[in-house]
Amino acid sequence: MDAEKTGNLINFLRTKMGITQKELAAKINVSDKAVSKWERGDGCPDVGILPVLAKTLECDVDSLIKGELPSTTPRKELTEEEVQALLAASGGEEMKKDLSLLKNPGPRIKIYDFKRPDLFNKLQLRKIANIFEMLCEKVAMELVGNRKDLLGVKLVSVDLLTNEEFIRSLPERTFFYSYDYDNSGFALEIDPEIGKVLLKHDLKKYPELTQTDADCLNLSYINNFSSMLQEMIYENTNKSISYQDFSKALTACSILPRSLGQTPTSMCLLVTLALESDAASGMINIQFNYTYFFQNSVISWDFLEIQCRDLKSASFRILKISRWKTMFL
Repeated sequence: MDAEKTGNLINFLRTKMGITQKELAAKINVSDKAVSKWERGDGCPDVGILPVLAKTLECDVDSLIKGELPSTTPRKELTEEEVQALLAASGGEEMKKDLSLLKNPGPRIKIYDFKRPDLFNKLQLRKIANIFEMLCEKVAMELVGNRKDLLGVKLVSVDLLTNEEFIRSLPERTFFYSYDYDNSGFALEIDPEIGKVLLKHDLKKYPELTQTDADCLNLSYINNFSSMLQEMIYENTNKSISYQDFSKALTACSILPRSLGQTPTSMCLLVTLALESDAASGMINIQFNYTYFFQNSVISWDFLEIQCRDLKSASFRILKISRWKTMFL
């Protein structure tokens, strides 16, 4: 069993169901720290708990062991005649010539579902991941360092998905902050459990989220975090515009993310950080309107040096980024 792959799958299925680590832990009779440990890839569930965990997450035990869900979409293979007909219809004379160079004399095409536009290449995604690795270091020193109960923050994933997929994965009530998202901006979502920890609230006494909680969290942490985030990204731009024009102001502070009306089918880039305390752990999701990275040359893609003290130690786990290609076999 690959602890990292299994942990990523557990996190994906849990967020898809819209439940917290604590709620999942209660359903399978373990501690929320155990769930957090699994999702971080620091350990695997015991074999004896796999059946009830699989049932709760609505998957099978084999998927948990392998760390991936079985493919449900059958791949259709075209015959050589169908390939030739497609090439003829598209006027692909040059492609016909190229086919003669293939080792397989009877090439076939596997048809994939083009669900994910290829918005970023691998180098661009690595650069984004590297920026957030550095941001985690800065947050650990300047924000987390002032709280002994906060153990650390780290980058979990960089992900491409639709707004609808992201919003549906969230609890009905959560800490949500929009920074002019619809106008090439971004949004922050803080796991309710870790948000309560930041507010130093007793989760047992004050389990409910209120708008006052969201406002207080913004004043205490979110405002500083968003400034730190934007400054870090701005340092990696070509600075063709001033920071004042580049930065986004808070336009919405809510505990009901589904009420903000994002365009469901538009793509977003989602960066997920994990914040851990001695009482609980949870995710911080940073949702970028995909145009954010292309407006005003936000990321200077021609600057290809990865600013990292030790590139080999940097963790770039790019998850669930589907690049569907037409493949000749």
